[in-house]
Amino acid sequence: AAWLAELPKSLDQVASTEEKQAIVEGVLEQFRRQHSITDDCVCVGLPGRQTFCRVVNLPPMAGKKLDAAVRFEARRAFPFPLTELEWAYQPLVEAARTATSPNGAQPILIVAARRSFIDEHLAMFERAGIRAKVLQSDALAVCNHFDREGLLPGGDPSRDASNRGPSEAVAMVDIGSDTTGFLVWFAEGVWFHSAGMGSEKINRALARQFGVTMAEAERLKRSPSKSRDLRQWHDAARSVFDDVAHEIHWALSMFGKVHPDTPVNRILAVGGGFETHGLLRYLLHGR
Repeated sequence: AAWLAELPKSLDQVASTEEKQAIVEGVLEQFRRQHSITDDCVCVGLPGRQTFCRVVNLPPMAGKKLDAAVRFEARRAFPFPLTELEWAYQPLVEAARTATSPNGAQPILIVAARRSFIDEHLAMFERAGIRAKVLQSDALAVCNHFDREGLLPGGDPSRDASNRGPSEAVAMVDIGSDTTGFLVWFAEGVWFHSAGMGSEKINRALARQFGVTMAEAERLKRSPSKSRDLRQWHDAARSVFDDVAHEIHWALSMFGKVHPDTPVNRILAVGGGFETHGLLRYLLHGR
C-alpha cells in the first residue's frame, strides 16, 4: 500500500528551515495518526543530493581484509573525514564470482551521508513520534524497487541467462521536486549522478507565465486544460522539457564515456515529476 500527502506549501518556497521542518513534521504526524506502525520497521529515505554513492573495484577478499580495504578507499572517495560521516558498504558481486571474472575485480558500493544532516533529518521523525530503524538512500531505494520487480540485469532469476549479458545496462531517471537522479545499473556495478533540477522548475515557469501561486501552478502542471491559454502553457513548459531532455542526454553521455562498452538498452522513468502532463511523451517523441 502507498500513502500520498499533498504538502500545504511547496518546500521550494519556504521562508526558513524552521518553516520547512514544521511542514514536514505536520505531514509525518498526519501519517502517524492514520497508521499503526508500532511494530513495523520504519525505513527513512535520504535525499540523493545529501548522500554520497561511490563504487570502487577491489581484488577478491572478505572479512577484516575487506573492511580495512574499503575504509582506506572511503577516506579517498568522500570530501569529508569519515568521523563526520555515517557510512556503509555492500559488495555488488560475490567474491567467489569475481575470482573467476575476466578482470578479477570485486565492485564495492560505498554509501555515506553527513552525520549532522542525518541527525537533523531523523529529529523531524522523532518529534512526530516516529522512530526510524533503517536509513536508505533514495537512489538505492529506486534500484531495489526495480531489482525486486525483475527489471534490472540479473534481477529476475527466471530470465534466461543469455538475455542478461555483461553489456546490458538499464538507466533510471528519478525526477523529484528539486532534484533529478540518474542511475545506471549494469553487470559491473552501478553509476550515479544527480542534477539540481526537478519538477518545481516547471511550477516556477508556469507561475511566471500565468501570474499564479505555486499551488495553482502545481495544478496547472498536471491539468493544462485548466489554464486560460494552452499555447502559453506549452510555451512555458517546453523550455523546461528541453532542459530535462538535455540533462538526461548529458548524463547518458557521461556514463558512455566512463563505460564505452556498456550501452544503455532501457530507460525507466520514476518520480512525481513524471506526473507533469506531456513530459514523458516529449521525452519519447520530442513533441
